[in-house]
This record gives sequence, C-alpha cells and structure tokens, in this order.
Amino acid sequence: MKTRTAFLAFLSVLPGRHDDFLDWHELDHRPENHGGIGHIFHSERFVLPPQGRRELAAEGPFADPGQYLMTYWSTAEPEQVTHDMAVLREQLAAQGRCGPINRDFRATWRHRMHLAKGYANPAHAASSEAAFLTNHTAIVVTVGHYAGDPQWASWYDRTEVPALFDDERITASYTLMPQVTAAAEPFVHLHYLTVADDGAGEAIAAAYASGPGARPRVLYQAAYLAQHGSQPRFYT
Repeated sequence: MKTRTAFLAFLSVLPGRHDDFLDWHELDHRPENHGGIGHIFHSERFVLPPQGRRELAAEGPFADPGQYLMTYWSTAEPEQVTHDMAVLREQLAAQGRCGPINRDFRATWRHRMHLAKGYANPAHAASSEAAFLTNHTAIVVTVGHYAGDPQWASWYDRTEVPALFDDERITASYTLMPQVTAAAEPFVHLHYLTVADDGAGEAIAAAYASGPGARPRVLYQAAYLAQHGSQPRFYT
C-alpha cells in the first residue's frame, strides 16, 4: 500500500469556539500540512452528531474524546510524520498562526499509526488503496485492545469483514496499529460508509461481541459524519 502512516486525532472544542476552530482548521492549519509536508497526500475531518450513538470508556481519553476526528494519511513512516508535523507547527507558531491550539480546542488522544490492513468492498470500484479517498458520508471508528489470543483478529479479517461487505453501504475497512515503541496504545478500526445509517453501524458494533476466542476490549466506538467544506456544522 502507498500509505505507511495514518495520523488520528480526537479533538474537543470549547463551547462557543467551534466556528472559529473550523475556519482556522479548514482555511489555515490543514492546508499548510498538505502544502508544507510532501508525504501527506490526504486528510479528512469528521464530526460527531450531537445525538450520535457512542460506546465510551469508563475513564481516560475515551471517556469523552470530543466532537471531531481528524485523519492525515502519509507515505512516510510514523517517526518521520511526527518530526515533520512538529517542525511545521513550530514554523506556524512563530508566525502567530497556532493560537487556537490548547486555547479553543485540545487533542484528547492522537497517534501516528501504521496502516496494518485494508479491505475494500468488491461491490465498489475502488481498491483498498483508494477507497478512503472516494466519496463517503460517514465513518464508524472503533478503538480497543486485542486479547492475547489471535483467533478473533483472524476471524475478523477472513470472515467478518467479507460478511459486513454484504451491505454495500460499507465501502471499506482499515486496521491501524500503534508504533512498536508505543505498544500499550490501542488499535483503531475504521469502517467507511456511503450513508449515515444506524443499521450499518449496529452491524459493525455487533462484530466485537461475536467471533471465536477472546474478543477485543472495546474502549470507544462511534459513528461520525464526514465534514466537507466544514459542513455539516452541529456546534457553535
């Protein structure tokens, strides 16, 4: 796969600061990451509907990770992505262009992750290398820890993902794994959907309570809507 790293960040924005955050992120910070870092080739921001279903952790960052999910996709290794993003942030901060960070919003959890596996629904034309680049309406994100038993992960890849793809609204599935130096961090599964539909989300959620062997411990699961041109906006 072209992608080596996917950077995920869950963002929590203060009340009354959402419009300012979105304008800054859409028109300044996010474009500069593309323009200033050659190996970043795609990014996308997702927003949590106010009444959206969420499975939350009892404590820690996933007890309430915020209203937004940000993804950046890169051809470089995680260490290089970390370095180059830090350098760019320092350059922008020197120009006074990072004011909203930790003032209007904070990252509740973020990690530069390896793209371990990707699958595309054969009912659609795009391959797994490209499916996340195509038009979609929603994403279901699942964060968790695998048990020591590999049976469930094997079943998920070989049996459950193809079964989920019987629903053509689910276009792709990706498994992201933490860096070796951060083995305590969780895995992340991303499922892309053409529609925001509770039925598809419920089918995905059911997978983590099914299958053989020791099942993963889910820390967080929620469905987000893709934001294009900062729309839709649910918060002010």
